[in-house]
Amino acid sequence: MDKETKLFRSFKEKVHENNATTSDDLIDIREETELLVEVKDIRDELKILTMVNQTQAEVISDFIDVVTELENSGTSHEKWGSGLRNLVKRYKNDIDRMDEQANATHDAVSIPR
Repeated sequence: MDKETKLFRSFKEKVHENNATTSDDLIDIREETELLVEVKDIRDELKILTMVNQTQAEVISDFIDVVTELENSGTSHEKWGSGLRNLVKRYKNDIDRMDEQANATHDAVSIPR
């Protein structure tokens, strides 16, 4: 668990402790802190997916290079190679989009500094 996650969890625990004795709903931020922790977890998972995606792209690129050498031709491998690269790009774009959504959610529930 990274430092930011530990701090969020510690903050969440302290908020719950303090709000247990406070009845003012205006300062009850338990739900927001729980959402912040969830968004942080999602962003961590998206980072992992990004790393997996990058590795897949490298493997595909290496595979295409090997097939190119074996075939010693520029025709057949280009068609499926291009398709594989486009597929990896599409997944990367999906992950980027999800990360942007998680960022927007994080910003919406974060307390401005």
